[in-house]
Order: sequence, then structure tokens, then C-alpha cells
Amino acid sequence: MESEEEPLVSDSDPAESEAEAAAPPALAAARNHLVVCGAAMAASGTALVVALPMAAAPASAHLPCPFLLATVATAACLCGLALGLPRKGLRRGSLGSVARAGAFQGAAAAAVALAVQPGRLLCHLQVPLMGVGLAFALAFCFLVCRKVVSLRRLLSGLLVILGVFVSVDLQLCNEFRCLGNQVTPPKKSAWLSNGGHLFWAAVYVLAIGLWAFSCALLENFFLLTKAKPSSLLVSTVETWTAAPDLLPRGAPEEAPWRASVDVAAALATAQLAALVLFAIVSALAAVLLKDMSTWYWLLSLCWCLWQEATCNWSGWILSASYAPFLYTTCHFLRTSESALFTTATAALALPVSGIWWSLFRADEQGHLEASPSLSGDLISALLGLPVVCAGLVLFVRLHMAELRKRVL
Repeated sequence: MESEEEPLVSDSDPAESEAEAAAPPALAAARNHLVVCGAAMAASGTALVVALPMAAAPASAHLPCPFLLATVATAACLCGLALGLPRKGLRRGSLGSVARAGAFQGAAAAAVALAVQPGRLLCHLQVPLMGVGLAFALAFCFLVCRKVVSLRRLLSGLLVILGVFVSVDLQLCNEFRCLGNQVTPPKKSAWLSNGGHLFWAAVYVLAIGLWAFSCALLENFFLLTKAKPSSLLVSTVETWTAAPDLLPRGAPEEAPWRASVDVAAALATAQLAALVLFAIVSALAAVLLKDMSTWYWLLSLCWCLWQEATCNWSGWILSASYAPFLYTTCHFLRTSESALFTTATAALALPVSGIWWSLFRADEQGHLEASPSLSGDLISALLGLPVVCAGLVLFVRLHMAELRKRVL
């Protein structure tokens, strides 16, 4: 008697099958969203890097005036978002931590604004020294962030650092070129002989590091979804090698990944703290330097709007790029869940700005005019840009691989 063959029973859950079927479109949408957000952040960062030395040129205005107004507008928009969204998931004690991260960001902005004033930080050092932020971000991944850094992510970060170094190496040593113009080096002065330029360069570097530190702090407040382990051994190995899981600090019920922060409320708090600290530092600088004209733009909006001597068009370009850069940076940090990835994407502005100043130059009045030239800065930027892009492509591939683990 022939036995009837039993139908094969699938062990897969129908819900999991539907999730796997819906995963490719969702992953494609997530990848497109990440790329668009990264491109927006790189574009606003490039505009910020280009406008910063122009707004700080001797013929230009005090840049803190539009810088302050941009911070006010950004904080107001974020506060509006915070009031319109439910404030849930904000764990106890996190509000003060977010405010502290925002205060660090405000201190970094104030230090940069003070360091790039005429006669302090040399012009040819302003853009190349921004690349130090990548080294700080890489160090803070091990010291501050609660995520285990995979070897592949570490190599991707080192590749971006290499590309940035190739892009700005010649510009760092070329003191005869500034804003696309051939200039003469500044004369030696008593202030320079006493180490004044070195002091402001150190302040500038520490400010860039403080910005990277604030990004590392904000990374810890975003919810990281844990990947679904296939076995205990695999999950243990992945946690210490390639998985983006958080380090298990504290009791399981108090683990950081079990609570998330309302992003709008957190960013509004951070920017308000940055605004307050920036105003305080600017006021103290005005009083200590006995330059009360610097304090006027903090007290009177009409002064800023009507006096060309304290606020010109290059400062407003800086403002128009500063506010989108803040928003896109925080949004990209939330999307990528990595401060190192965010800093590496922002570093794309450095080689692009080198190409920009090889195609344009700023005249004595601060106006842009086309002046294409084959310079060493252009060659080094063209050599370093593909290396930076290759590192960012590796970052995107790693992020999508980690996201695929979570979805599937």
C-alpha cells in the first residue's frame, strides 16, 4: 500500500515572508533618503565653508550678526516643531544632557567666529584645519559613543581622512593664496612673534573638536534598533565586530536603547543653549576687548539691518548656509546613527571648496568673479575628492547592510 506523501510544511512565518517581500522597496527608500539628506548636508556645508573666510575678510562685516540671527531662526523653527509634536520618550535626565551638547556646539560656533576675525587666524589655514574634525570624530567614537565601532567602519573613516588630507595638504602649506587670489604673507608683528596666530589656530582646532564632540554626544540620544540575532554565538560575535549595537551599560531595563528622545524637542533645546552661550561669549569678548560696536548687533536688530559696516551680503550668505547645515547635520545624524559618518559627509565640503576657489575669486570688496586657473590646490582637490567619495560609498554600503539585518 502506497503511503501518501505529506505536503511540505514551511517553517517560515507568513508575517516574516511579507516583511522580506516588502524589505527591498523599504531599503531602497531608506538608501535614497540617506543619499538625499547627505547631499543636502554636503551642499550647505560647502556654502558654509566658502562663506566663512569671505565674511571674516577685512573688507567684510562682523560675521556674528547674521550668525546670531540664523541661530535665532533655527531655534524658533525647532521650537515650533517641538510644540507641535508629542513629547514622549524623553527619559529622565536627558534634557540637561542635550542642553549640554547644544552648549558645546554654541561654544564651538563662538570660538570659530572669534578666531576667524581679521588678523587672527591666517586665511590659508581656515579650511584645511577643519579636517581635524574627522580625527576628533574618530577618537570620540571610542571615548564617547556607546556603539561598538566595526573594523570596516573604521577603515572607511580612515579612507575619508586620507582623501581630506590629500585635498588640503597643499592648501595648508600655501600661504600665498587666499580666496582664489595670490596674496603676500602678512608681515611679522609683535603679536605674531608672541604666538598670537598660533593661539588662535589652537582655539580654532579646539572649536572644531568641540563640534565633533557635540555630535558624538547627540548620537547617544537617538534610538538604535537592535538587529535580530540568528543565534547566541552569531549575535555575540557580531556585537563585538560589525554590529552597531550599543554597549550594555547599566541594568537591562535602563539600557540606553530602550528609550528615545523626541528629536524636535532635543534639537530645539540644543540650539537654544547654543544661542544663549554664543550671546554670552560674544558679550564678554566685546567688553574685554573694549569694542562695544561688536555688542551693538546683539542689542539692536535695526543696527544689523541698516548698517552696512556691521553686516554685509557675505554675512547673510553665511547665515543662509548655517541654518540649513545645522538642520541637515542633525537630521543626517538621526538617519545614519553615526557621528563618524556625519562628520565624514560634512568633510566632503573641503575638497569641493578647494575646487570652488580655483574657479572663482573674491575681490577687495568681497564680490565673487570667475577666475578659472590651474593651481596646485585644484589638482590636490581633484585627487582627494574621489578618495573621499569612495569612503562615503563604503559608509553607505555598511549602513545599508546593517539596516538590512534589522529589517530581515
